[in-house]
Amino acid sequence: MTDKHNAYPSGHSVSGYLLALTLAEMVPEKSAEILARADEYAHNRLVCGVHTASDLEASRLVAYAMFGSMMQEPRFQQDLQAARAETRHALGLSQ
Repeated sequence: MTDKHNAYPSGHSVSGYLLALTLAEMVPEKSAEILARADEYAHNRLVCGVHTASDLEASRLVAYAMFGSMMQEPRFQQDLQAARAETRHALGLSQ
């Protein structure tokens, strides 16, 4: 493990959480599994020695705040609904 760490918070983890939150909105019946995978992804940054636990917690908090803000945007809402319909159709799930 290195003594040097990347920036606070972890950009990889923020991205992972944002993707997971988006997917969880599209397939809510799998949200627990999707969000657990985002936690694992973030934890891997710690395992690799490139971030600290506080970096990961900050990443999670930043992502949740960003996602909340994104959900207030009409354009994001439109894109999310289109992606949700397409994803659910591709997975054979009801709308």
